[in-house]
Amino acid sequence: MSKKTSKTTTTKKAAAAAASAPLLIIKGDYKGIPITIYGEEHNNIDNSVYERMDLTDKIVMVEHSTVFSELKEGQEKLFTCARGSEWVWFTRTLNAQPVICIDNRLENGFLNKLEERDLIMYQMPLPDLITIFKQILASVTAVKDTYKPIKEVYMNLVGIIQTQMKEIIKLNVVEKERDDALEYNLIQNLLKLSSLSVDMNIVQLIEKYAVSDRGDEKGREIVIFVGAAHAFRLQEILDLSFVSGDSSPYVQSALSFIYKGGFKKLNKRKKKNSLKGGKKRKSIIKRKKTLKRR
Repeated sequence: MSKKTSKTTTTKKAAAAAASAPLLIIKGDYKGIPITIYGEEHNNIDNSVYERMDLTDKIVMVEHSTVFSELKEGQEKLFTCARGSEWVWFTRTLNAQPVICIDNRLENGFLNKLEERDLIMYQMPLPDLITIFKQILASVTAVKDTYKPIKEVYMNLVGIIQTQMKEIIKLNVVEKERDDALEYNLIQNLLKLSSLSVDMNIVQLIEKYAVSDRGDEKGREIVIFVGAAHAFRLQEILDLSFVSGDSSPYVQSALSFIYKGGFKKLNKRKKKNSLKGGKKRKSIIKRKKTLKRR
């Protein structure tokens, strides 16, 4: 079998699996507002389900960057293969239908997708890792008031991150070693803190509609399209109900897991690595999957 045929077969199998998988749906009522959340594993979506949805009179929120909320002239070709929440944003924007972008990470100074990918895939020099650590904590501090609904989770996670960073610096300076598992754990927690900022932005937007006196807003259903991890965390934060979908791949993304310190070490044994960085990390495929679930 040729590589091209093999790739095509794999793609078809993935599409078939996505089509047969139950759609992740979270529903409920929050302060008198009906809420439906559709959670997705990015790039593994049966788009026909989205295409059949009737969103008339709904307040629609999508996981799309607030920095890139406008569709500029000539950009249509970039979204011809868009799926899931990106497809919802694209089609509604193209047809001049109201849609609210909820991913404010870039706006608040967090990393972009490429930076997150490289942070996970490559072991960078320690000074660069410290710079990113400071950047993310500074971004979190600037919007710390938004974390009030999950203050305990926020404080716990920040404390764990600070402890992990101290251990990494001590290990590097004193023993001249790099612990890949410890650094990966720190990176996952940093990205989790960043991801939680999106959840808090969504909660703030919902609260705004909950107190609105505008007749065209009051009591209207809010429909949210986000990654599965966001969906499950919002279920806990807003006390909503799980309707359908497979929750097993996302157990580690739940708020309750964050109380335990984030992802467990993949390997407790310390590894001696080059202090220069740039070394590609092991288990890349697993880590790519983790990034997609956020």
